[in-house]
Amino acid sequence: MREYTRRPLVKAKRRQWERERDRGRIARVEPKVLEEARKDPRYEERHSIRKYVICRVSSCGAKQKTITREHLARRHDGLTTEQYREQFQVESLSCSKTRAKLSANGKSDKREIRGLPRRDMTSVRGHRGEPPLRKWLVAGPRTEGKTIVEIAKVLNRQNVRVWTILSGMGFPGGIPYRYDLGEPVTREYGVRLRRATGLERKLFAKCFGLLDGPALGGSRRLHHRIRPNHARAIIEARDFFIRSAAERTRRGRRWGPDSARTLRALVPHLPQVFTLLQNVLTRTRKEFFSNRPQATIREWQDWVCDKAAQKGIFRQFLPLASEVSRFIKLDALRTGGPPVQETAAQALASRLGVGPYTLIHASIARPLAPRAVKSWILEARHSRPDAPTSSGGRPTGISQKSLWRIRQIAALKRLGKWSIENFTRVYPDTPGSADANARAHASKHGKRVRSLQKGLTAASAEAILSEPMPR
Repeated sequence: MREYTRRPLVKAKRRQWERERDRGRIARVEPKVLEEARKDPRYEERHSIRKYVICRVSSCGAKQKTITREHLARRHDGLTTEQYREQFQVESLSCSKTRAKLSANGKSDKREIRGLPRRDMTSVRGHRGEPPLRKWLVAGPRTEGKTIVEIAKVLNRQNVRVWTILSGMGFPGGIPYRYDLGEPVTREYGVRLRRATGLERKLFAKCFGLLDGPALGGSRRLHHRIRPNHARAIIEARDFFIRSAAERTRRGRRWGPDSARTLRALVPHLPQVFTLLQNVLTRTRKEFFSNRPQATIREWQDWVCDKAAQKGIFRQFLPLASEVSRFIKLDALRTGGPPVQETAAQALASRLGVGPYTLIHASIARPLAPRAVKSWILEARHSRPDAPTSSGGRPTGISQKSLWRIRQIAALKRLGKWSIENFTRVYPDTPGSADANARAHASKHGKRVRSLQKGLTAASAEAILSEPMPR
């Protein structure tokens, strides 16, 4: 005969015992409190209970931060959250403390009530109750060299959404470029500016606020970008020399460079920029203000972004628009205003810090000779701060001490002495944390270390290791 075991019965009794054990572990309110809570949907609010809500199912009374879908399904015979809300007329299934925390983080408790993982609102394409994402807020930071991740984090949007907007307006993907008057700041840009100034590489880096010149030497890969912090230092120094020449001309000094020719030399693409701005402002007056005479600057910016998606001159103008939009006087562009050339000259001159007539003359003048530009820069640089700082107050570029550490790392690797015993050579000022700091510095500047290591010999590496650390 077939023998039957009692194993299924034992398993059923064990599951019942586990349910009773778990039921005894749950913190519960007293029966009187449960009865009052069943009658009053706002019992927790009236009694200032913030840390839990009461499960109002008869004979339950569990204290829960959130009455979840699993709790109702397992403890109360498959009761759903919708049925629970209709039966007891409660507004929320989470306590006030949990709701405040979720609201501060920009999250919703609906998915948690259903038993699903919480959704981070930064990954949602659109936010309820908020207007659509303005394309202008995406285009502006991109021209300053911000990455897609940085822009998405500031705007609280998904990375794919930001990338879609940028690609629709014609911005190249991958590593971002810093733009100067609508032109991407690349190695070719730096080499062309250095040749226009007539300065040697080291002297150029010193005069233009760079402690090193990583993107200014050689002619290989001229399309590669210059880092945003280096590009900003170059642009700020160039604008300073342009403003200094214009100020000297205004004061009527006996000797000084021609401000228009200096501007033409330091901004070689100025005629193309001026022509592009005039064409865009002409179309703005005909196509935009003819239909919306009372439009604001915000509406004009959105219109420019929509036009950039259709290609043409507006796509070329969009990187320039983020720089000159705050200087454009829209009242002058409305029908019956002054000539477009005057408005464009005033906007572009305000961006560069010169007069409008100087800019108009510079667009047709011959550039100043490199030797004359060089002599003016060497004279004017003494009135400029030696170390331009960023918005956070820290010097731009790489400090001399950091460059010394990079040279030490390259020398140690060239001699095969890159080990934990020699990390104090890189960080003699902090020997206690030399291990972690040396590894982090080598990882951060790995590309620079490798390029320097290729040109070292054993003798030169030994000489580098004997160099003292700069103060």
